[in-house]
Amino acid sequence: AFFGADGALDLDAFRKQINACLRAGVQGIAILGLATEVAKLAREERSVLLEAASDAIGGRAPLSVTVFGQTPEEQIGFVREAERAGAASVVLQPPRLPGIDEAALLRFFGRVIDATGIPAGIQNAPEYIGIGLGVESIESLRRNHPNFRVLKAEGSAMLIRRTIEQTGGKLVVLNGRAGLELPDNLRAGCSGMIPGAETCDVLARVWAGLQ
Repeated sequence: AFFGADGALDLDAFRKQINACLRAGVQGIAILGLATEVAKLAREERSVLLEAASDAIGGRAPLSVTVFGQTPEEQIGFVREAERAGAASVVLQPPRLPGIDEAALLRFFGRVIDATGIPAGIQNAPEYIGIGLGVESIESLRRNHPNFRVLKAEGSAMLIRRTIEQTGGKLVVLNGRAGLELPDNLRAGCSGMIPGAETCDVLARVWAGLQ
């Protein structure tokens, strides 16, 4: 997200960024990321960015929307907005609830995933936000909630490889980490990467060269 001198969202700059990414050859657009804004923006601002992204993409590429909320109901509400905006998938972030354990987080994610009408995933970044799921819990989520199809992981290529192996290769696994280790991640079995927009042109060329 970009902001003007008055602190308000700069939607013109946001749309230009999306168009630049598409011109660079990316295969999709993901909005409301971990390091930038998903848990920092007001709910109304997230809704505005969702609509702006959908309009800017105009059906030219799939849109993935990160979903944040402290309750399942709050997340389900934003999932509905993403569905209406034409999102191809949603990625759920864990709530920031002190003391929440893996069993409670599994129930939270499962409830939202079961209420989602488009492919759903989770962002698993315990090293960055202090909460997340182990591989066994991820596999449990996959077995018990068929619409859990995407794992947005944040880890080394070696960790990603172990995760893919232990989940039987049945999830679409995407790594982040600003695009680090892109070739190694693809060799490890990643379906792709969700890096920041600032290096999308270079990474798109690397991706194309590896196909």
